[in-house]
Amino acid sequence: NYGGLCCNIFVLGEEGGPCLVVDPGSDGGGKLQEYLKKHHSCVEAVLLTHGHFDHIGGIESFDPSIPVFMHDEDVVCFSSSRYNVSYPLIGREITFEVPKNLYKVEDEDEIVLPSFAFKVIHTPFHTQGSVCYYFPNLGLLFSGDTLFHFGIGRTDLPGGSSSQIQDSLRLLEPLPPETKLFPGHDSSCLLKEALRNSKGYY
Repeated sequence: NYGGLCCNIFVLGEEGGPCLVVDPGSDGGGKLQEYLKKHHSCVEAVLLTHGHFDHIGGIESFDPSIPVFMHDEDVVCFSSSRYNVSYPLIGREITFEVPKNLYKVEDEDEIVLPSFAFKVIHTPFHTQGSVCYYFPNLGLLFSGDTLFHFGIGRTDLPGGSSSQIQDSLRLLEPLPPETKLFPGHDSSCLLKEALRNSKGYY
């Protein structure tokens, strides 16, 4: 939470077993790591949907050996307060160390970990490196700030592009409509509901 700005942090995994963490926007003064140690045996990976500071702010609290997945186009956000939009939004120049175990994902990558498997869908427009992570076996989609229950991510910040909205959102249309959508902000919903509600945007 940065001056009222915060994102949804998702932890995926069964109680007592390994987990994935999606968009650790803040460590919450140690609360995130405390929760993970209490409820899970290990963190297999951290998934970043894009590089805005309110989505990556807690990344430095993780053990550097843990794999971190992110699109190459947004790696600049770690070192740039302009592209991670901390300076444009809250007037603070916040930067981060690039994770030592960083894996740069691309569109249609299929990642298989010991306990999880997911597909990468590159959806640039909120940022050039925005991606969604789709878990076909679980019927889940983590959309970051690409798609919300009642809207889409803004495009007026550095790296944003309104001309890419249509092509990006159309990539999500072939997914099963009953897919459960977990966005970067606000409430979860079914993919079909979010796409229907976003029609006015693309």
